[in-house]
Amino acid sequence: MYLDDGIAGTKSEKDTLLLSSIIQNDLKRFGFIIAHEKSHWVPSQEITWLGLVWNMGTGHLRITQERLNKLIDSLTSVLTHLSNGNRVVSVRFLAGIVGQLISAQPVFGQIVRLRTRRAYECIQDRISWKSLVYITPKCEEELKFWCNNSVELNIIGASFGHLTEDHVIDLKLFCDASGEGYGGYIMSFDGDYVPGTTVYGNWDYNETHNSSTWRELEAVRRVMYSNLDKIERQSLQVVSDNKNVKHILEVGRIGLDKHLHDVVEDSGVVEGSYLHSLAGNMCDHLLCSRSENTCKSYSNGFKKWQRFISAQGHSALPAHPVHIALYLTHLLDSGASSNTVNLAVYCIKWVHGLNGYSDPTDNSFVKNLQESAKRRAKPKTCRKDPVTPEMLIKLCEMFKSSSDLLVVRDLTMILLSFAGFLRYDEISSLCCQDVKIFDGYFSIKITKSKTDQYRHGDEILIAEGSTIACPLKMLQRYLRLAKINLSSDHFLFKQVYRSNKTCALIHKNKKISYTAAKANMVSKLKLVGGSADFGLHSMRSGGATEAANASLSVGDRCLKRHGRCKTDSSKDRYIADSVEKRLEVSKRLGI
Repeated sequence: MYLDDGIAGTKSEKDTLLLSSIIQNDLKRFGFIIAHEKSHWVPSQEITWLGLVWNMGTGHLRITQERLNKLIDSLTSVLTHLSNGNRVVSVRFLAGIVGQLISAQPVFGQIVRLRTRRAYECIQDRISWKSLVYITPKCEEELKFWCNNSVELNIIGASFGHLTEDHVIDLKLFCDASGEGYGGYIMSFDGDYVPGTTVYGNWDYNETHNSSTWRELEAVRRVMYSNLDKIERQSLQVVSDNKNVKHILEVGRIGLDKHLHDVVEDSGVVEGSYLHSLAGNMCDHLLCSRSENTCKSYSNGFKKWQRFISAQGHSALPAHPVHIALYLTHLLDSGASSNTVNLAVYCIKWVHGLNGYSDPTDNSFVKNLQESAKRRAKPKTCRKDPVTPEMLIKLCEMFKSSSDLLVVRDLTMILLSFAGFLRYDEISSLCCQDVKIFDGYFSIKITKSKTDQYRHGDEILIAEGSTIACPLKMLQRYLRLAKINLSSDHFLFKQVYRSNKTCALIHKNKKISYTAAKANMVSKLKLVGGSADFGLHSMRSGGATEAANASLSVGDRCLKRHGRCKTDSSKDRYIADSVEKRLEVSKRLGI
């Protein structure tokens, strides 16, 4: 329902006519003037609403013929343009086609997301919204797919027969959390504030370093536990601006809450006592034994196992080792990789450990099936080519006079990634206050890294260079153009907007997306890399390779520390040894 665009209905034509009359009378009583020419007051089993055709008789949803014709015309136009040998089109035109497809996703389904990725890559290559973009062959394949299949997909439509009435909600809990504190309150479903439910407070030093999702979830928990007497035996809807909180609350916590409370009560702890109240905190701390993303991955993996074994009439928790072995066999028969098989084992092992059960994966069948998965043929890993210092110098020479903030930002990200062996996650998460400039060098504070599981943090020192590709000079150039204050807590690298002659960073504190960063940085590297295949790891690999192959070799310890590598094997993955280095082995054989 929308404020100015609603729909309503009942099970019979008679009741729907009565409902129509009631709504019209209510609107008149409230003083609204009804635009009857835009309204449909006579019951119908098929109606166009929000650009979609809703057929209540068949239970199907389709886009209107007008929208479908517009989409087909746009696709035919761009494909005709390409068939004439012209592979460059207006970025706004291509974005318009993608927008039409995205708006049809309720009908076409998730295939829209899968079949528009190459088009998005082309759009991300734009210099501005007024520019032209090159249509790649893979993007052309996507456009042909939609031109050939849109009509048929719309005929099939989407079923909404699975939709059910919303659960009745008694109360709504509103809450929010920042880096310093939290607050929340409860309202009735009708919108009346429930007196005495406001809860607020500040985080302690350790809590401020937890993830934003943890803080949002903890805010929900504290507001709930402070109002147990008011929410008991009532349905509660949590309203949060954090999508992770919504997801976690919807999918639950793999039954851990209930199991812990049952175990605690079985141990003799009385409900309502201090020990009983600690069960909730215990659940939170247990889940924090793994990172947020790992918990999410394991939780989703366990739910797949749960759906599979429950459909066969057996228990997922605790699980029988033979049932797990049969599940792994099912995965292998379905063509699953060794990574998928290992994830299934790890998530089952993790959930059993959290719930205090013995490990059912410690079984010879399970272990041998894991080994079998490793020996299965798998596609060859194609590593991206490393960037070389010569490429960077040539690239900086090309743009040495440029005052375009977008160009300078991309060059700075490339040089810092190369000199600091930075992963995409690390450079995109850098805040202004994480950078300190000194005489002859600068430091970067890495607050969160893939190999820093306990979030101790790390610091990288980068020296001033002697060429035009000096990372320090490029960083200072970027700071001047973007007018950045290094005491700010905003992200160092943000999206750039253009308005008339203005080119500046967006005001919203939002990091650059992976897709945009890859498109911008790789497109710059291709200008000097020829046929090389680059990715966002090319800078990290190039920096590590150059340092390892330097005539005055950098010590292994410093190299690992600079790249935040936990093991020699992880370090060696990024290094492409030079021919001279590899020949050195046989030269020293003394023959």
